[in-house]
Amino acid sequence: YSRPVAGRKINWMQAGILEADKVLTVSPYYAQELTSGSSKGVELDKVICRTGITGIVNGMDVNEWNPETDKYIDVNYDATT
Repeated sequence: YSRPVAGRKINWMQAGILEADKVLTVSPYYAQELTSGSSKGVELDKVICRTGITGIVNGMDVNEWNPETDKYIDVNYDATT
């Protein structure tokens, strides 16, 4: 696909990627897989490589987001309070 619109057909995924401010996926590894070439069955790899993609790690940093030690909340708490 070179353009999202070809005649009477439209590739909605490509149109969305091209119009997005940022494209995210569920992990850094999956982002790498999506840009690894069409041999893996990813037809939009050239578009994704051109626009960029970011893989985010699922979950959170429990040390940073810990209500027992968080300095940004007024009252700290734990499972017993």
